[in-house]
Amino acid sequence: MAPMGCSSAQSLDQNVDAIEQMLIDAEGAGAMHCAPRQLAIARSHLEFAQIEREQGFISKAERHLEIADEHARAARLLSPAAHCEARAARPE
Repeated sequence: MAPMGCSSAQSLDQNVDAIEQMLIDAEGAGAMHCAPRQLAIARSHLEFAQIEREQGFISKAERHLEIADEHARAARLLSPAAHCEARAARPE
């Protein structure tokens, strides 16, 4: 039983890292200006997932990661670098 839990926790950690990298990429492309809501939701659920994992609630953590992944992908999609970086550089 223990190896399965370790495997699941390890997979969860890999997903956290992948989503974190996706958010870093989206932020670098200007998501703070083009997709701030999606970015905030993704960051929040990523943090919730880490808290749930630390408390041993793997299935709850996985659900938060699904939501984080969905919103991180949306933030990246809504933040094409050519458009958002230029927009971020302009004073509003």
